[in-house]
Amino acid sequence: MEPAYQIDPARFGPNFVMPPVPGAGRRAGELQFRIELPDDKEPRHEIEGSYVPIRGWVWHPRGVNRIEARTGKGRIPAQARFMRPDVVDALAGHPTGLHSGFYVEIDRGLWDDRPELWAQDGAGRWHCFAVLNTVELSDEVFDQAQSRLFEVLACPTCHESIGRAQTQCHGCGREVHWLGETPSFLGEKASPLSGGEPVSRHAALDNVANDYFDLASGGLYLDAGAGWPPFSSADVIQLEIERFPSTNVVGDGAELPFRDATFDGIISHAVMEHVKDPFGYARELIRVLKPGARFICHSAFLQPVHAYPDHYFNTTLEGLKLLFKGARIVEAGVAPFQMPWLTVEWILRSYCAGFTDDEQRERFENTRIKDLLGDMEDDRPMEQFQALTEHTTLELAAGVYVLGER
Repeated sequence: MEPAYQIDPARFGPNFVMPPVPGAGRRAGELQFRIELPDDKEPRHEIEGSYVPIRGWVWHPRGVNRIEARTGKGRIPAQARFMRPDVVDALAGHPTGLHSGFYVEIDRGLWDDRPELWAQDGAGRWHCFAVLNTVELSDEVFDQAQSRLFEVLACPTCHESIGRAQTQCHGCGREVHWLGETPSFLGEKASPLSGGEPVSRHAALDNVANDYFDLASGGLYLDAGAGWPPFSSADVIQLEIERFPSTNVVGDGAELPFRDATFDGIISHAVMEHVKDPFGYARELIRVLKPGARFICHSAFLQPVHAYPDHYFNTTLEGLKLLFKGARIVEAGVAPFQMPWLTVEWILRSYCAGFTDDEQRERFENTRIKDLLGDMEDDRPMEQFQALTEHTTLELAAGVYVLGER
């Protein structure tokens, strides 16, 4: 029986040399593939973070319709498919190799001892082409960060130090709940995945923090509103409003559970719009920051409503600087991932998805921007594009109002 991954290394060059993937040789079929992440040259892989990322390519002469990971706890479709012209070249120009690239993430909660990768060929038949038994999940980084947490953990009310397994503040009597190894100052309700979807899967720790902080310096940093990021660091404390596998402490940004002047740097990425008291949150970030240390805060401006647990206040650039009036502003502006085209794309996609009338949706999608703007300039009625769900109307509204009474 020929192993499914067998290919000619001479035709692929050094980047395509494929040592055997354990278990794959037991699979029959015409599939050819390569797993490029995790690195197949390493005998074992320890994965930190909220999910295991898997990237590679898989080819079948009749094409590949679908790719998915399967564990004993569920099936996870590939989150992305992309073109690989290098694979086409290596397969002697076979056109079905063009869309052979794939990327799939397996949540830690769905992981088991032998996750498998499967591909459906053009005839509708499924083939298992890899068994990922070289990957081990590791909690070492979490444990190291948790040890550092107890050097700085304090009661959010009176700022008295809180120790490991302590259930009540010695200073004011405030209760401390424990979700496994994670202290919670929001009660026992902050249980794992209690809200269903993760707060956020952004990679601020990897993509943002390294631009501003030297995480290898041995300092201590705070990711306030960390979500459930794909990467963790032993020197970064992750704070959230509920406990995820990477969360070090559960608490509210309006009363941070840390001593004064604690952190060498703070990350607040896409959090400000979700807090009820942005001025109080900004003051708390400054309070727990060491003198001379820096924070980086990214906030929404023209982003539509995206609520978890709710969406309260967007900020202009001047408004964001005003929130941090107690700090020296070193730099301010628009980050590469905050450019206007992202807002335009977000609004257009949401608008198209929000139609309740299919004819209006099709007409809107086929209307040129020039014609659309012309209708608006001539003050022509736009009823032809107003059949939207209530959710989309609130998400994209130009404004909102409230009528009150005393």
